[in-house]
Amino acid sequence: MPQITFEVGVGKQWYAEASFFTNDFLLANKYTVFPYSIDGISGFRLYQFSAGALYRLILPNNYNLINLHSGFSAGFHTQHLGTYYPSSSGGSGSFNNVPFAFTAETQSEIVSRYIGTFYLGLSKDFRIFNRCYLTMSYRHNFGIKSMFESETLYTDLLTNQSAIIKRRVNGSGSEIQFGLKFKLSK
Repeated sequence: MPQITFEVGVGKQWYAEASFFTNDFLLANKYTVFPYSIDGISGFRLYQFSAGALYRLILPNNYNLINLHSGFSAGFHTQHLGTYYPSSSGGSGSFNNVPFAFTAETQSEIVSRYIGTFYLGLSKDFRIFNRCYLTMSYRHNFGIKSMFESETLYTDLLTNQSAIIKRRVNGSGSEIQFGLKFKLSK
């Protein structure tokens, strides 16, 4: 996902940070029951803003050991509320002369245009030259509000089983990022 981030010093080793990023939200279903599998993908684009604080853990010899991040993120998409993404899949055949059949019906719905998260993260900067740094970061998002809900009913006639799987997407998840950082002032 493309992202642009700004940091501004607010005190010794403390920084305020803000970023804008966009990413594709994809919902993929994959059903694997030997000897067959079925999958599908649907999605839309999210636009997110985040703001928070960054603390640089600096050793006495002025070596920047690691950066600690914390903040909030808010995002939106342009899909209509209540938009449904229905899908159905199925397969049949035989395995060792035993017939099988598998069906899956999924109903997905957009329940909010907005998403919000609280995040915690770590990052490390490596100087490439003068004012240019390679940065690597890990961030975990804790979702606040559901944006997307999905329910899948599947039936496997080989094992004579049925189940309903419910999912809610609220923005929780982990991110690993790599990028370049440019220092604008000394």
